[in-house]
Amino acid sequence: MQAGRRERSWTFLIIAGLTLLPGCQYLSGSLAKLPKWKSSSSSELAHGPVGPLQASSFTAVKPTAEQKAEVQLAFARTVEREGDRQGAMKLYQQIVRSAPDHHAAYHRLAVLHDQEGNHQEAARYYRKAIQRAPQNAAIYADRGYSLYLQNQWPQAEQNLRQALQLDSSLARAHNNLGLLLARSGRQEEAMREFQLAGCSEPECRANLIHALMLDQRYGEAQQQCQLVLAAHNIPADVKQRLTKLSARITAAEQKLEAPPSQSQFLWHGNGQAVAHPSHPATARQVSYERPQEIRALPPLFPAAAR
Repeated sequence: MQAGRRERSWTFLIIAGLTLLPGCQYLSGSLAKLPKWKSSSSSELAHGPVGPLQASSFTAVKPTAEQKAEVQLAFARTVEREGDRQGAMKLYQQIVRSAPDHHAAYHRLAVLHDQEGNHQEAARYYRKAIQRAPQNAAIYADRGYSLYLQNQWPQAEQNLRQALQLDSSLARAHNNLGLLLARSGRQEEAMREFQLAGCSEPECRANLIHALMLDQRYGEAQQQCQLVLAAHNIPADVKQRLTKLSARITAAEQKLEAPPSQSQFLWHGNGQAVAHPSHPATARQVSYERPQEIRALPPLFPAAAR
């Protein structure tokens, strides 16, 4: 925590210095220490070496709104990386007020609202970001993932493919499109997308297992997981993740078997349980939360950071 605060403090000091330096003026005490060439003729100054403190070479330069926004954006990203979403959102809001055409701030606001579960507000910021940067593949990729999380798969696929049309090397777009295709039953297409994201064969299989788990097809997922783990040529990191995934599958199966039975509920895209018509439920049961193990997550390989 202290390291994070120190990092933020240093960032703030650097930003303050960058912001204030262009408009500052040298104090008279400093000017009194100018080198001897200050008394030279103008022709000598024009043809001789230029000293670092030559007063005539300094002009007050006021940073543009765009330059200020870039400095503020760097600070906001630091705050966001430290996990302070609300603080970062306030900083991004300041940026869009002072620089209304700054697409990156709108983009980050959209992602943060997504992470908070405010998908409607996120959609508004995605639209604003795309209006200002219609050729930015990352915005389409993140909006596609947002739509995927809301179970709007056709729209999600459209945005992810648009992202790849703009930038065919964008790994997270390939990765998340692969996950969507796997959950849509198009496993061969999904494997190709995972490969284009840079996954090895075992990593592609791990992502397919992950998709089966998300669809609560735990028996198939566990069977595939054990088959991949039995291979002798899988990398250590893949084996470690698959071992953890196998444990999560087992835990999820146990939770599904525990009362109250989740077969009594219909799951909606927002993660809320609603009583099935044939099974009356109490208020306590309706509020039963969906296990973390079966919530929508990005593929395992590679990490799909936004």
